[in-house]
Amino acid sequence: METDTGGGRHSVLALQFTGLPEDQKLDRLTKEVDCLRVDPLTVDRTGSLGLPALAARIRDGLTDGPPEFVLAHCTAAPLALHLAAACRQRFGTAPHAVLLDPDPGSSAYLMDEFAVLCGNIGADPGAASARAAGLEGAALLTALRTELLALKDGLIETYGGDQDAEELVEHLLTRYCVWLAFLAAGPAAGPVRVTGPVSVITGRPAADLAGLVTDPSRVTVHRCATNGQPLLLSEAADTALRAVLADGAS
Repeated sequence: METDTGGGRHSVLALQFTGLPEDQKLDRLTKEVDCLRVDPLTVDRTGSLGLPALAARIRDGLTDGPPEFVLAHCTAAPLALHLAAACRQRFGTAPHAVLLDPDPGSSAYLMDEFAVLCGNIGADPGAASARAAGLEGAALLTALRTELLALKDGLIETYGGDQDAEELVEHLLTRYCVWLAFLAAGPAAGPVRVTGPVSVITGRPAADLAGLVTDPSRVTVHRCATNGQPLLLSEAADTALRAVLADGAS
């Protein structure tokens, strides 16, 4: 499957998850730039690809060459780094990876997201989380996906019990499972070797750079005073991103 580049080379490629409210806030930060938005979950619809293979698939769709920048928020950061590395391998140059409040992911993060997904569909995550306690890596992912899929029949009845309900629930649970697989892929791949410029824009007092890259000293960190706002809604992040894009393009 190729990534639809929308024709021509874009200055910014944003890794953005359709339907994830937090990620939609990226629209505000990128409204004035030439931006291609790629949803990783539409490139890997089964959750079977690891991050290096997923990055290579996105890169292979960039038929007009790499973007100048790859933009990612939170747990999409590891994929942005893999995509930059994949572009260097194919095109000889790596895009500037710009990471907003990056998070390399963890088993705890995966459990938290599982609880959020359960809440979205009116399920109690308590018992399932207890059964998965102590698991790590692939074993934890398998357990959580199994717990989600076990809700299928009940959800179909909740949504009306007909074919439309079945198709809706199938689509929903599949996307949830692929999302969990994506979150698990970052820790599974481990820290990424830096192959080009990397900038981190964060409102946090500290960023877990060691979990993201093998050489944190090669990362430029821009700390923002967000005054209690989410980073993606802050003027400080807006200003920092404009400065990074302007500096990187010069």
